[in-house]
Amino acid sequence: MQRAEAHIYFLDTIGCGDWFYGTTFNDVRYCVEGYDVIFGGSPATSKLPAKVVLHFPACNGGDVVEGYAIYNYLRGLANQGVVIEARVEGLCASIAVLVALAADTVLMADAAFWMVHKPSGGVLGDADLMRSYAELLDKIQAQLVDRYVARTGGKLTAETAHALINKESWLNADECLACGFITGKLPDAPIAVPTGAEGVLNYFPTTKPTAPAMAISPAEKKSIVDDVINGIKGFFKNDAPAPVVPPVATNATAEVTGGDPLYYDGTELSAGTAVYSDEALTTAYPDGDYALADGREVTVLAGAVDTLTAADATNAAANATAANAAELEALRGENAALKAENALQARKVTGLTNKFAKAVPGGGANPTPPGAGQTIANKTGGSPAEKPIFTITRS
Repeated sequence: MQRAEAHIYFLDTIGCGDWFYGTTFNDVRYCVEGYDVIFGGSPATSKLPAKVVLHFPACNGGDVVEGYAIYNYLRGLANQGVVIEARVEGLCASIAVLVALAADTVLMADAAFWMVHKPSGGVLGDADLMRSYAELLDKIQAQLVDRYVARTGGKLTAETAHALINKESWLNADECLACGFITGKLPDAPIAVPTGAEGVLNYFPTTKPTAPAMAISPAEKKSIVDDVINGIKGFFKNDAPAPVVPPVATNATAEVTGGDPLYYDGTELSAGTAVYSDEALTTAYPDGDYALADGREVTVLAGAVDTLTAADATNAAANATAANAAELEALRGENAALKAENALQARKVTGLTNKFAKAVPGGGANPTPPGAGQTIANKTGGSPAEKPIFTITRS
């Protein structure tokens, strides 16, 4: 069954470039023929729509070659009897103008624009390449002018078309009609408006509309609200049993004779207990055989107790005796050192006493009767008349 109409909306741009993406040739073809054309082949003429309507709400133009492809495709449909109509409802600019001119009927709204300008582009290269590109842009403009003249039915001359393009012209519906770009204007939908000042004043209501009566009672409203609140609470409620938190283990310590303490997690040291050399229980205790301070012997293998031998009472007593003997011997050494230090200090005191007795009048080998004086010559040399002397009188 043949479709009556196919509507195509050209929004933003035409084609796909590095900085834009818009309506492409394939988009137009799929809209007209259906997406089964993706798998190859063309549909029968009877499957084509009777009419294709092109809408231009806001099309800024785009890729020239893509526009050429769409224009030629639409003209091909027209030659097969499909009615092509274009409606400019906002903006039809640049290469979109050529696409719109593919229609035999072009309608434009009063509140819309039609824009033509010089083709533009850029190229990176030497002067010859840039001149060649400029010649290409001139050739594109000449092609567009030829199409404009042909599609306007001679109302627009080549000279006028070039002049409009060169100055970038924004045309309204009346100007497009004068140039022959469009065949008619879109009719405005009738709007009922008030007339006169009184009509304008009365057009806007002065009172607020009455609020509609509630279809439910306040009690029902409260019940609904309560149900919603309870439902939310139930959703976030955690009915799962509280997780079992294991008790925090207390680190224990076993003193090792002649070695570092042995740390483990728990209250009892036994075979299989993991042992460590630090309180944080991060470093495994070195493997080996160790004697504990309480008389037990432990073998550590792979960071855990491999064997643990109970303390022998006889061995424990012998170990205690040996420890006491070692401590006694150490005390004896400290005592001998103290005695030697005391004797040295005594000798120093005796020497100072003897020295003092010889220097003071009346002391030791320097007797002086009471009331008599003793003169001590200056040891720096010189006679008493030349150097000061000191007289000490014994009382």
